[in-house]
Amino acid sequence: MNFGQRLSPARACRWLRQEISRTPLAMAFLILVFPLGIFMVFVVPAGQVPDETAHIVRADALLHGEFAGFRQISTAPDGRTVVNAGVDADPALVWTSFGWTKPVTATDFAAKTNLHWTRKPIFLRINPLAVYFPVFYAPSAIGIAVAQLAGARPQQAFMAARLASYLTFVALAVLALTAARRGKAIIFVTLSIPMTLSLGASCNPDGLLIASAALAVALITRGARQRAAVCLAAVILVKPPYALLALLLLWPWPNPRLWLADPAFRKRAGLAALAVLPGAIWFIYTMLAIAAPTPHPAYHPGPLWPGNPAAVFYATNPAAQLHVLCAHLFGSLGLVWTSIVTNPWLLKETIGILGYQNVVLTPAMYDIWMIAAAGALLADLLDETRPGAGWLDPPLLAMMIAASVYLIWISQYLNWTMVGLNGIDGPAGRYLLPLIPALGLALPRLGIRNTKWLTRIAQSLPILASAITFLLLPRWLVTQFYIH
Repeated sequence: MNFGQRLSPARACRWLRQEISRTPLAMAFLILVFPLGIFMVFVVPAGQVPDETAHIVRADALLHGEFAGFRQISTAPDGRTVVNAGVDADPALVWTSFGWTKPVTATDFAAKTNLHWTRKPIFLRINPLAVYFPVFYAPSAIGIAVAQLAGARPQQAFMAARLASYLTFVALAVLALTAARRGKAIIFVTLSIPMTLSLGASCNPDGLLIASAALAVALITRGARQRAAVCLAAVILVKPPYALLALLLLWPWPNPRLWLADPAFRKRAGLAALAVLPGAIWFIYTMLAIAAPTPHPAYHPGPLWPGNPAAVFYATNPAAQLHVLCAHLFGSLGLVWTSIVTNPWLLKETIGILGYQNVVLTPAMYDIWMIAAAGALLADLLDETRPGAGWLDPPLLAMMIAASVYLIWISQYLNWTMVGLNGIDGPAGRYLLPLIPALGLALPRLGIRNTKWLTRIAQSLPILASAITFLLLPRWLVTQFYIH
């Protein structure tokens, strides 16, 4: 099918059904991964996914006509002016997701279930999540609206919001797996790994963001760059540090001597610029009109602060942090590198530390998914049915991924870290997941013949990891939340 043409809904459904039947990884996703996500939607207590409470508040605010957050100014007891960013939402959604006992008791669950709507939206501070573009909150908002129309209480509405978001995630994931011509196994691992599944089965928009990034890569392998640009534009609108993903639209890269002379390459470059433009405009607007610092108790700046060390700060300060980075321009590279290599949890966070970053999987589960990732890489390397990468693609994509990691970590230094510290607070392994599907575009053609049997074995490793996770993870989650 030509992804550049318009399809009727009936024809699109027929094509998708045929492609799923011909794509073992898409079938495995629907059989092994999809039901596990449904289990997580309803079993993981409300709010027990990173920042989920703040995210469902954003979704509820959409129903009140608040497309974006706004600032509210108040006065601290010492007379200081305090600026907060947030939205108006029903506080019942917050109450239903806070204060869970460990383990969850029947009494606690009943109390959450019996909560009623206040019908009186109030200002809720959610710095700095108030600046997120709301495209990925739409499914959760629809879920809340449908639940309210059905007379459901806040606890049930929370589950409905999760379910609507998860079904959207699954639709994007299946489309990515069926559309990809290269890197299918890498995309499968990215979308099936426990961390991605936990995010997808929640109101956290990161699940939809990861699936959109994977779909963009899949569409690029099909030559459907305009549709891929729409997916990437959505990703960049929500999280501008992923702006360099727009460079994927330039794939495959011609000889540098032809960059200016090749009309097709110039057209792709223009498309990449258009994918970034909405995110750049939204970023500037939110920084000027919405963003507010994260409050902290009074503190003196850290050792990297080039100004008066006796200065006192009461919150994060992106402007002051930018001053720090300018004073230590090349040192910021070392700052990011040190933050990555000294973080012993980074790999586990990428594979999955579930709950509110407090449910660590068994050591065997991490080993299984590392083997699955290696199998996916090998399977895609051995895939000789499609053209491999050009000689420029691997180094350029590697530099793009490295630069994206730098931007992500520096954004955390600017927005989350107290001024002048010689460390970075906030980065988590899950932030790397949107970058992983791009690896499929960098894989060369190995030129090895008669490797179908080895390819099938390698491709079976991610499927086997999903099957083991499907069998073991539900019991582990129940143990962590309800029994231990």
